[in-house]
Amino acid sequence: MFEDIHHFGVTIRDRRAGARFYADTLRLPALAETVSSGPRAARVCGLDHALNRVVWHQIGDGGMETFYLPRHRSAPGDPGDIRRPGFRYIAFNVDGFDDYVGRLEASGLKVARAETACGKCALAKDPDGSNVLLFDAGKAAYPGRVSSLKEIGLVAGDPEGYEEFFDLLGLWRVESGCDFLGPLFGLDAPAPMYGHVRLICLAGAALPAPPRHFPPKSASAPAVPRERFCDAGVKHVAYSVSDIAAFHKRCLAAGVQFLFEPTPVGGGSVIAYFLDPEGNTFEAMQLNPAMRSIAVAAGAARRAMMDISTRASRFFQEKTR
Repeated sequence: MFEDIHHFGVTIRDRRAGARFYADTLRLPALAETVSSGPRAARVCGLDHALNRVVWHQIGDGGMETFYLPRHRSAPGDPGDIRRPGFRYIAFNVDGFDDYVGRLEASGLKVARAETACGKCALAKDPDGSNVLLFDAGKAAYPGRVSSLKEIGLVAGDPEGYEEFFDLLGLWRVESGCDFLGPLFGLDAPAPMYGHVRLICLAGAALPAPPRHFPPKSASAPAVPRERFCDAGVKHVAYSVSDIAAFHKRCLAAGVQFLFEPTPVGGGSVIAYFLDPEGNTFEAMQLNPAMRSIAVAAGAARRAMMDISTRASRFFQEKTR
């Protein structure tokens, strides 16, 4: 079954604008940029002649990655439209919340703040319009920083099959609802959380529900994701598993549709993509323990360097006033 949440995947339309937002504005430690092409990239992305530039941002024990596919044009539209089915936001916990959000506002980024029973939170958008939520972790830090992954928002046109799907993955219900969707998005809808996935149930969503992919039907739809990998927006959420071959076998027997079987990737990890009941992409990862430890240490070092740089910059700015 799924163990720990490991990362979010977001596709961007503009490589430089995306890098400035996630690495410079949000200050997420960027450790590496890799380029994937050829048969493996085509298989993972589900696109012919795919070229995928991936930037990895280490955040605690996990992280997020941005995808840029210059050979495939992104579809037009707003990837952050919360009234459309699909992954519609990613959310992080923030240490030193007021300092962090205040810095974002001072940089000119438009930020919507709210204070709810869940604590302080804020909403920002990346250059393509994808929603990024920030939650106060309740820990002091100077300068403020993103400390860990919190959740991903999944809008469902029809919740049929999701309870069974999440139970199969080991993502049990941990919350029955939340109170930040109203002030941040103007939504009043059931929104239970399973593991780190917030299932937002919107009856009459703007787009019709796609073909059902789970539970299995006698005439199952082909394993085609709801949105193309190259289209801007939140693409998937990844969880670690201890034995991906066993995970794949058990889920396949239960009717889960995989986009590809477990496949080795750089760093010694093995991944597999599969679809939820409405065709959204989830990822299972069996991680290389040594590489995971190295990434965590490198991320911490990079974070420390960024904090020192920010403190020095603020010190000299105050001196010159």
